[in-house]
Amino acid sequence: MNPEIQELIAPYTGTVRRVAVIDAGYRADVTASVEADRGRFFVKAFKEAGTVSEPREVALNPYVAGIGPALVGHARSESWTALVYVFIEGRHADLSPSSPDIARVVSLIDHVGRVRLPESGPWRHRTWRDVATADEARLLDGGALLHSDINPENFLVDGTQAWLVDWSSPFLGAAVVNLGELVTQLIAAGHSPAEAEHAVSGCEVWADAEPGVIDALARVLARMHRGWERDRPGWRARFPEGSWHRAISPAVEAWASYRLSTSGHD
Repeated sequence: MNPEIQELIAPYTGTVRRVAVIDAGYRADVTASVEADRGRFFVKAFKEAGTVSEPREVALNPYVAGIGPALVGHARSESWTALVYVFIEGRHADLSPSSPDIARVVSLIDHVGRVRLPESGPWRHRTWRDVATADEARLLDGGALLHSDINPENFLVDGTQAWLVDWSSPFLGAAVVNLGELVTQLIAAGHSPAEAEHAVSGCEVWADAEPGVIDALARVLARMHRGWERDRPGWRARFPEGSWHRAISPAVEAWASYRLSTSGHD
């Protein structure tokens, strides 16, 4: 780790003793586990002024207490911006059929959908630009917190609970969006569409949603993934066999087809 970053985070961590670089997303220039005098931390660092995601992460953190890792430090220099989080000792969630992690993950996402943020914050409503009709965008709008990058690598499971990490792209929208994105990840992990929907069916947000809202979400997600496949041909091949990246677009298509077959609407 750059010595300037170590100096920048030292007021929050104490003297840095050991650093392990972590491959965690693409928005930060440095992501690392840091062992220091005051414990173990997760550090994200951005060159110069940072990115548009950095102020959102800082502003959001108090609202996701108990859901995501606590932010304990935020510092800037002329060259770097750093965020210092409590390190979560956990493993990535297993979303495959019969996994005991599923109940914890579903409960966590249900909790996320109940969070309400002030409209004045540095987040905005998800617009679904270019992939939703005006009616679909209206159905998917709302005041709930959306994580917008739900995947197994962003769930950490420790001995007592599941955590959701990487809050770099929060939006506002209908709470059912979080659950719908989880449904597609469950399908990617080996569930049938019916099984995946059953896994989230106990959530009040899902149970109370009009069928048309869920149908609209499935259609919109399918269009979004088709756009990725068209604009970035072969992107899934960059990832190893068995990864969720390889399976997610077919899973989204499978869910959209299932919703179409059960609702009878295009």
